Amino acid sequence: MSRADVYRNRPPARAAAVVAPRGEMIARANASAHISELRGLSGYARHRRLLVSYHSAYGDSSKAPPPMRTDADAIRESHRFLWDEGEDAGAARASALSWEQRLAKRYHDRLFKEYALADMARYREGAIGLRWRTEKEVFDGRGQFTCGNKACTSNEHLSSFELNFAYVEHGERKQALVKLRLCRDCAEKLHYKKRKEQRREERRAAKREARARRKRRRSADSCSHSDSHSAGAGDNDDNGNGDGDGKERRAASAKHKQKQRRGEFSERNPGATSSHCGRGGKSDEGETRDDGARDPKSDVAGEAGAEAGADIWRKKPVLEKTQGEEFDEYFDEFCGSLLV
Repeated sequence: MSRADVYRNRPPARAAAVVAPRGEMIARANASAHISELRGLSGYARHRRLLVSYHSAYGDSSKAPPPMRTDADAIRESHRFLWDEGEDAGAARASALSWEQRLAKRYHDRLFKEYALADMARYREGAIGLRWRTEKEVFDGRGQFTCGNKACTSNEHLSSFELNFAYVEHGERKQALVKLRLCRDCAEKLHYKKRKEQRREERRAAKREARARRKRRRSADSCSHSDSHSAGAGDNDDNGNGDGDGKERRAASAKHKQKQRRGEFSERNPGATSSHCGRGGKSDEGETRDDGARDPKSDVAGEAGAEAGADIWRKKPVLEKTQGEEFDEYFDEFCGSLLV
């Protein structure tokens, strides 16, 4: 074959490669990476990613996209602590339940309702939350072989309680009997508010009783005081004029006391009245007979002696000499001439 035949039968030449602009090449690489990233996401994450991209490209970039409701949100909104089986079964047959309610009902059927778990974060206010146990918690023994408090893991001194759980659900107040197992410390928290109110009532009752006792004591004292005053007033009325008779009685009692004091003085100082009498028992105006009978003149002398005894009280007191002073006087009298 000649060289001309070879040239004539050669294959057609390839077209020249078209070089794309640099920006277009970068855009293609970014799109390929974006598609690869979207393929690695879940359906919900891919949906959220596309919404964010759409909102940033065509919407207002200053506003965030609206939040999306998940299945957990639907269960949380439609959840019930207890479902009425008969009513809900009839409504389900009539297809009256929404998909959120059906989802919440299906989740409720998977829970174990023999024992409950408690949230005692607000036990001082008397607010305690209860929920049923999941399958994993049943396998772990939570709430049955350990304390039913979420924040406690004690497994000693457990006690079972059947509570009348009162709660508000969707604006309606309901009640249910729930069994709960707690340790000693958590049991104290369970009854904290009730026992606090009992102690408060006991203190109030004790204070009321103390006030009543004080009031009765004051009333009794006032009654006794008023009775004594009324008795004194009655005596004054019986004797005649109240104030005048009282003064007379006081004066008489003072005279009686004065006479008693005079008698005591005469007994203590028998020689006090002898100064008014002469030797041999003679007085200035009469004498005493030997047979014991008193002479009228002696009565007058006795009255004079009583007046003299009264004068003694008006005189200044005479100090008696001490033994040392008497000895010095005796020594001066008998031995003073010898010492001169």
